[in-house]
Amino acid sequence: MPPEPSTIRLGLILSDRSHYFRGILGGVLAHARALGHIRFDFIENDFEDILAYEEPVRLDGLIAHPLSKREYTFFRRRGTAVVNISTRVPPTEIPPWVAHVVSDDTAIGQLGARQLAAMGLRDLAFFGNDDLHFSILRERGFREAFAEIEARSPAQAKPRYHCWRQGVRGFEDWLAGLPRPAGVMAAQDHYARTLMTAALESGARVPEDIAVIGVDHDPVLSELCPARLTSILPDVTRMGRVVLDTLVDIIDGRRTAGGTFLQVPPAGLHFAASAPRHHAADPAVAKALQHMQTHLAEPLDMASLAAAVGLSRRGLEYRFREQVGASPYQKLLEIRLLHARHLLTATSKTVTAIASECGFSNAREFCVRFRQKVGCTPGQFRAQDS
Repeated sequence: MPPEPSTIRLGLILSDRSHYFRGILGGVLAHARALGHIRFDFIENDFEDILAYEEPVRLDGLIAHPLSKREYTFFRRRGTAVVNISTRVPPTEIPPWVAHVVSDDTAIGQLGARQLAAMGLRDLAFFGNDDLHFSILRERGFREAFAEIEARSPAQAKPRYHCWRQGVRGFEDWLAGLPRPAGVMAAQDHYARTLMTAALESGARVPEDIAVIGVDHDPVLSELCPARLTSILPDVTRMGRVVLDTLVDIIDGRRTAGGTFLQVPPAGLHFAASAPRHHAADPAVAKALQHMQTHLAEPLDMASLAAAVGLSRRGLEYRFREQVGASPYQKLLEIRLLHARHLLTATSKTVTAIASECGFSNAREFCVRFRQKVGCTPGQFRAQDS
């Protein structure tokens, strides 16, 4: 029998006020129980709490949000492997010997833009703060996805981009000047709450005039919002597993910490009142969009869709082009491919299973449509994201 693995002593420095960090902590602890040879000497909010311990700090590894130069030096001198799990500051501000396991903020921004566009919105906006590195990355992803959407949109329905990067200072005039309706992705749930409150105080309706998406799915912040918040879900459980496996590999010599930079894609979206799955001022178009979503796996012809919302096929076509800038069929294909992208990145389902779940008649049709719109095969898309 192989020898029992020796106990690995770890510490964590994480803010317990952050829903995001609490989620990662839960993933770490659950995976530690499964591994069975992990011991946590402390779980604290900050470094000063650690210095209050009477016993000397001797750890094999540490999981932490960004620390100060003095704090990194403290652990470096003790031979402690460190994994950073935050993108609040750029990696260049963290010593090169520290490993990184972080959320894929660029992918988070891409998901926000694609979802707002899939709702049927033409004016897309990002509300963030250039003092936060994760906000910069999320806006970068938002702009990348916007450029893709713009490139494939018909000339009469080109989307328009708007942005505020200065956090919660002086944004009210920018918000008042946004066309209506508009879809806004906020860099995090805190910003989404601020934005939504200001929109309602100015007389705008949420989501009819301003649809809002946040990031982190913090249930407390969502309850404090004027309308419950649609929010992108970082995959914190998977983050916890990857963080712990990475740290154990570094400690056991299977991986070097320097140069280790792993990104975990988001798990999807939690939908609520601030941004429905699909948005349209015309009730018939909104109903048709919702019908598409709830019958995504079914073969859906345009005549039956028109009948389901009480319109003629020609009437539905006309209203869609007025509201969405595309035909019902084009919009249905966009919704199916958006869902397929999510399944390819967030699950291990086969291409055949994804094709069926997204309403394509077979895997071949799915692959052809996917390549036409995305520029690569589903398999290539999944490999790029892994």
